[in-house]
Amino acid sequence: MTDSDNLKALRESCRTFLKDSDLKFMVDQDDDFVLLFPEGVQVLVMPREMPDGHTVVRVEALCVKGVRVDGELALFIAEANAKMLFSTLTLYADRQEVHLEEALLGDFLNRAELELAVHLVALATDLYDDQIKERWGGKKRGDL
Repeated sequence: MTDSDNLKALRESCRTFLKDSDLKFMVDQDDDFVLLFPEGVQVLVMPREMPDGHTVVRVEALCVKGVRVDGELALFIAEANAKMLFSTLTLYADRQEVHLEEALLGDFLNRAELELAVHLVALATDLYDDQIKERWGGKKRGDL
């Protein structure tokens, strides 16, 4: 499927904003932007188009893969999310993964917003990945 003009424009805006913010990135096979941070944190910037033609940018990082999924983990995630002002921890029980995620409106995206979102997702991932790994096992992104 070919990308729409809206999605192409959003990808180019993301590329420009990341470059202007002096953030080093690679582009993966899905045309998503991959940013590496200390402690093995990897943040993905994923421009997407919704069915109605509007666009969104998902900013996401894998915290831990191979976690022991139980009620205590779900409660930990719910309580952590209640305290967070920006982004959310998401449990993918079928894959035994916990991610840190945020979505930005692509139609109104600006450089400062994208730069801040990338940094906040990286910081929160670095904070929570150690806590989750210690209590529920698994491997952090940097250990894979």
